Formats: sequence, structure tokens, C-alpha cells
Amino acid sequence: MAFIEGFKKIEEMAKTITTISSQTNLLALNASIEAARAEEAGRSFAVVADEVKNLANKSGEHAGDINQLVASLSDTSNHLSEKVNSFSDQMGNLLNLQDDGHKKVVMQSIEALFDNINQMSNSATSQLSLVDAMVPKVEQIAEDTRVAVTGSQRNMDLSAEIALQLKKIG
Repeated sequence: MAFIEGFKKIEEMAKTITTISSQTNLLALNASIEAARAEEAGRSFAVVADEVKNLANKSGEHAGDINQLVASLSDTSNHLSEKVNSFSDQMGNLLNLQDDGHKKVVMQSIEALFDNINQMSNSATSQLSLVDAMVPKVEQIAEDTRVAVTGSQRNMDLSAEIALQLKKIG
């Protein structure tokens, strides 16, 4: 149960990053418009708006990568579950056989199935360790994006004030 909850948590984090990325792109667009209105005084702010846009795009790309990895892990998990169910069914069928010749076949089948399950389990464990390594990075991207959005909003407010003051002077 915790395995599935982990997938859901990662998917939610990726959705949040995608949402933040979209909002940041909108802020960057608004900042670019305000920078253009401020003309010369807004040129340096236009550079900041471009950097915020780049950060938003990178965040969106990482969220897409996370979704792909979660989908891959989910497929591996489903495949492993199918193998376990198949193993269980085969075991039931094989245990119904009673002579010694069949018992040897049963034992060989069990060993082969256990090997297959171990390989799938190792693959799932490897992919989960990749997800575990990504989670702190995703959280850092989300935090960096939040900081960029906050800073961008402050810069837009300052730029608007400067533009108003320049209009009063001019």
C-alpha cells in the first residue's frame, strides 16, 4: 500500500511543479510586457523575466521526466504483480500433481519463477532508488520556482512603480 501511495505522492509533486511552472511562465510574460512598457528602464528587468521563464521551462521539463519515470515504475510494478499472480496460479496447478516426476518439474518451475521474481524485484528496487534520489531535487526545484515567482512579483511591482514615476517626470 505504501508503494502505491509513494507513486501518488510523486505524481502530485510533479503536477504541482507543472502548475507552478505554468504560473511562472505567465508571470514572466507579464514581466516582459511591463519591461517593454518601461522601455529603457525596463531592459534589465526583461533579462530577469527571461531567466524566470527559463526556470519555469526547466521545472516543467523535470516534472515531465518525473511523470515518465513514475509511469515506468508503475508498469514494472504491474508486470511484477502479474508475474506473482502467474506464479501463484502455476503453483496451485503444480501442487495438484502427485507423482515424483512431476514433483521434480514443480521444483524446477518454482526455482525458475523465483529467479524471475527476484530479477523483477531488483529492477523495481533499482528504479525506486532513482525516484528516491529525484524527490529531494524535485522539492528543491519547487522551492526555487516559488522563490523565483515571489521575486518576480516584487520586481514587477517595482518596475510598475518606476514606470509610473518615469511617466510623472516625462
